[in-house]
Amino acid sequence: MSQVHIYALVIALYGIMDIVIQKNKKSIVSLKSKDRTYLPVLISFIITLAAVPFEYNILHKQVSWPVMISGIIICIIAASIRIKGHLDLGHGFSTRVEKQENHKLVTSGIYSLIRHPMYLAIILLLTGACLMLKAAFSWIFVILNFYTLHIRIKKEEKFMSENFPEYVSYINKTYKLFPFLY
Repeated sequence: MSQVHIYALVIALYGIMDIVIQKNKKSIVSLKSKDRTYLPVLISFIITLAAVPFEYNILHKQVSWPVMISGIIICIIAASIRIKGHLDLGHGFSTRVEKQENHKLVTSGIYSLIRHPMYLAIILLLTGACLMLKAAFSWIFVILNFYTLHIRIKKEEKFMSENFPEYVSYINKTYKLFPFLY
C-alpha cells in the first residue's frame, strides 16, 4: 500500500467516524441556515485535504515512515478529541450558530478545559495530514482554515455570551482552542 493510499484511508476513516457519531447523536448538520460561517471552514478544510496528496504527487516527495506514522498518530489524537467533544456535547452539536430547542451550555468533560474541541480536532487533523505526506506548501491552506475557524469562533462566542449569561465566567475558566496556551 502506497503512502497516498494510507493517507486516503486515514482521512476516509476520520470522515466515516465523524458521520457515524453525528448520526448517532442526532446532530443538526444543515446548510439551510442563515449562518454561513461554516461554509468557509468546510471549503478550506476540503481544499487542504485535497491539496496535500496533490502536492505529494506533483513534487514526488519521499516521506520516511517515522514522519508518516507521526502524522497518523496526530490524526488519531484529532479523532479522539472529536469523538470526546461529540460525546460530551450530546445532542447539542450543530453546524448552525443559532438557538436550538433545549439548548444548554456544556462545561463538563473536554469542555471543562477548552471551549472549542471540535475545531482543535480539525486543526490537528490537517496538521497530521500535512505531516503524513510532508506537504510544506499545503500549510498555507491550514493557516487559511485556522483563520476561518477564528472567524467562526468569534461568532459562536458572541452568540453564546448573548444567550447564556454564565458563558462569560466560563470563558474566564477555560482556554479557547489550545489547552494551556490559547
